[in-house]
Amino acid sequence: MNWLVRHSIESYMRQNHGRQFLDSAYSAMEADCHFSSFSARDGIALISKVAHLLGKPETEIFGDFGEWIARIEPVRNALRVMGRDFSEFLANLGMLPDRVSLVLNEAAVPQLRVHGAGGKAVSVELPPGRGGWSDLLAGILRVMAKDYGADAGIVAGENHVEIRLGDARPAISAMGCNDGNYEGANAMKDELKTASFTISDDAISILLPMHLIVDGQGNLLGAGPTSRKFLPAHASNLDEVFTVIHPVCAGLAVGVLDDAARRDLRLELRLNGSAQITLYAHPVRIGADRFLLDLSFGAGLPDAIKKLQLDISDFPASSLASELVFLHDANLAVMRNLRRLEQDCHRAQQNADNRAMMDPLTGLLNFQGFEKAFPGMPGSDLKREYGFALALLELEYLDEMVEFYGHAAGHRIIARVGRIIGDAMAKGDIAARLEWNRIALILPNIHDGMQARALCERIASAIAKPVPCGESYCHVAANWGIVMSSVNPGRNLEAMLSDAEAALDGSKRSGGGQVTVLNLSENPYLRPHGGTIWQ
Repeated sequence: MNWLVRHSIESYMRQNHGRQFLDSAYSAMEADCHFSSFSARDGIALISKVAHLLGKPETEIFGDFGEWIARIEPVRNALRVMGRDFSEFLANLGMLPDRVSLVLNEAAVPQLRVHGAGGKAVSVELPPGRGGWSDLLAGILRVMAKDYGADAGIVAGENHVEIRLGDARPAISAMGCNDGNYEGANAMKDELKTASFTISDDAISILLPMHLIVDGQGNLLGAGPTSRKFLPAHASNLDEVFTVIHPVCAGLAVGVLDDAARRDLRLELRLNGSAQITLYAHPVRIGADRFLLDLSFGAGLPDAIKKLQLDISDFPASSLASELVFLHDANLAVMRNLRRLEQDCHRAQQNADNRAMMDPLTGLLNFQGFEKAFPGMPGSDLKREYGFALALLELEYLDEMVEFYGHAAGHRIIARVGRIIGDAMAKGDIAARLEWNRIALILPNIHDGMQARALCERIASAIAKPVPCGESYCHVAANWGIVMSSVNPGRNLEAMLSDAEAALDGSKRSGGGQVTVLNLSENPYLRPHGGTIWQ
């Protein structure tokens, strides 16, 4: 936004006074105005310095700058949609900050309060202390008055702009073009005025789905399909549904609708209840005591769509609101796709992380995964306080089998051991291949050394069964070392693996194919299971 302020001011200076003059103005400024730090305050300082160098009042430079902005075709076209004529444009000036915020949400356009809209004398009030804005706004209004073909005297004050309207010739003829043939245009208008027709309730609901039909006392006589979505079911009067924000009055009582229709004013209403949505109503007299109100949400359309759960079918096809709803729906679709893509990326990252922690040969965890799953480690689902068993397996005779039968046979043996362990594991158990011939188990459901011994002996018996290797059979044995976390609480992963390895050494010293449970209170090992477990 700050860059846009600077760019606009610089473009105005270059076009009106040349690049050399702009450089001189920057050189004379005390502030160091870089693109990253340039602010609206710096813009005011730059215009003030230009006024000083030219020997002109600041008000004149601000007014010229406002006229230059309004002559930019996209800006002028955006301003023209605020009214069918200059009088309506002035009445809708209060919407300007909200409309600008739709495009530039950081724009510091001050709030505008319009007084006397619909009459010959209109005053636009600005908040105090916004130097330069009144002159800039006056410049914009001069260009827009000319564009509308309005005869207007515009004078800027310190915190206000006064507009006096005279009789204006139409800027657009009845046939839709300004060809200067005002007599023909007036004749066409007179002919149209004499035409009369009726329109069915269905047709008006299609053209104006947010309309209301009320009498002079504000009693509800009819409503469009979209209006019925936010009207209370038993509402009978406008005062039950809306609070009048502008013009300030006690409510939509007798005379307010008539005055607004007669002066062609737009009412600003607040929807009662939890939604607290602002709407704008344009009342038109359609009978002796009946009014047609066409409602719109204005700049609050996105919020209304969300709170009232509206969609593109709730607005007429020719309405700008339907285009905004389309953009809103498209934006929601894009955001949903982005969230879905983010979830897919997250799942893919999780899968990649999981694969990085898996041993591809056995399907068990690798050391990295085992370290993360160890109780007490960050990210682990296991709690140390419940106690667990740590069992360390070493395959005996595996190197001899590989040397004799080859690595392929060794891989088949290890994969088979992985399947045996996987089948024997209970829910919550964790197994990981730490080295070439070593596998570790964490058994959180076992709190007794004898239970751990029994499980490891069953696994060892299955591992000891011969495996076909070509025309012969391979034989490996399983040595186990078991340590219980309750024996020495608080031991970390490295210490417990060291204890389990000490128990494993006891199994190997006892002749191989053994299961040893470490017991620090005895000798330091429980007596290993006697005999080999060959079958």
